[in-house]
Amino acid sequence: MDEVIDFYKNKVGLKESLSWNEKTGRGIILEAGKSSLELIDRNHKDFIDNMEVGEAGVSGDVRIALNFGESLPEKSNFLLENGAKR
Repeated sequence: MDEVIDFYKNKVGLKESLSWNEKTGRGIILEAGKSSLELIDRNHKDFIDNMEVGEAGVSGDVRIALNFGESLPEKSNFLLENGAKR
C-alpha cells in the first residue's frame, strides 16, 4: 500500500484530503479533480488498447486514466521513469 500511495501522491501529484490508520484498517483519499467512471466491454477495451498502445489485450479489467492536459508528454515520461507501466 505504501508503494501505491507514494506513486499516486508523490509521483502523479494527487493531493491528500484525508487519511486514517485505525484498528479497522488504513486508507487515504487523494483528490483527482473532476473524474468520471467509464464502463466498457472487453471489445471496447481491446479497441482502446489498440488505439493507445498499438496492441489489443494489454490492459487488465481495471483501467485508470488521468488527464494532465498540455503537460502530458512530460508527465508521461516522468511517470514511466518512476514505476508506471504502459
